[in-house]
Amino acid sequence: MKGLAAGSLLALIVALPAGAEPVGFRYEIMWGGFHAGDLAITRDEAGPKTVTGMSIRTVGLFDRLLRLRFSAEGGSRGEAGAGLTSEHYRTHFRNRSREQVLRVAYPPGDEAVIVQDEVLATFAPPPDDDEPMPEVPPELRRNAMDPLTNVSILGQ
Repeated sequence: MKGLAAGSLLALIVALPAGAEPVGFRYEIMWGGFHAGDLAITRDEAGPKTVTGMSIRTVGLFDRLLRLRFSAEGGSRGEAGAGLTSEHYRTHFRNRSREQVLRVAYPPGDEAVIVQDEVLATFAPPPDDDEPMPEVPPELRRNAMDPLTNVSILGQ
């Protein structure tokens, strides 16, 4: 499913125009000739702030098997001549086994701070290969940007 989402995101990068009006796109995710899911992308620029959103959900047979729901929002601020810098990033993920929320803040000139990383509910035992991700070193968190702001920059 990761390759499926990555391919859809690549299509977004090519298609997302820059502009002052709120913009939205909806893509049908196909896998093996079947409609596997829907991907929606939005971007809203209001003055110096840009909010980019993304949601993914499975449909049909894939929904019966995976029951995937994912939404994310990245907020950034544009400085004249300096481009966009991340302010916040939020995700909400739900599948057959759990529901999870992640919130990250990006203080100016400082390292990214995880505000919330919480499993809200567990519906089934996790898979055997579900090992926790390694901690990101502090030096890699400094001046980091959220993924949706990076998509907005590529779309400009």
